[in-house]
Parts: sequence; C-alpha cells; structure tokens
Amino acid sequence: CSHCRGTGYKGRVGVYELMCINDELREMILRKVSGPDLQKAALRAGMRTLKEDAMEKILLGITTLEECLRVLYVG
Repeated sequence: CSHCRGTGYKGRVGVYELMCINDELREMILRKVSGPDLQKAALRAGMRTLKEDAMEKILLGITTLEECLRVLYVG
C-alpha cells in the first residue's frame, strides 16, 4: 500500500545499540578513556551494535536489508 511504500511492512520498528554500564565501563568512563577503547570493552561485555541489531531483524523478516540501508546509511 502507499503507507508502507509497497514493502508490506506496517508501522516502524527501531534498531538499537545499547551499552549497559558495568563496573569496568564506569571506571573507564571516569578515567576518560578513548571512545574506541570504551567500545571494545563494551563489546567484550556483550553490547550489540546497531549493525548486529539490524541484521537480526533482517534475518527474522521484521525488515529488509534495503530498508536498513536506506534509513541507517543515508549519505
């Protein structure tokens, strides 16, 4: 339909990157470590990236690769 632009999806679904703060990350933040080092520690602690969340939703059929590329990687 015109509301979903022919995709067959109704409504919108968010794609999220969430970093839960543990003691190690809290200490790193207080020490003002670099962003890349903080990201590495967060990934080791189980953080899922925006790309990983999008890929899961694509594989589950919740959205499409084209829709994620259109919305997330607007250049």
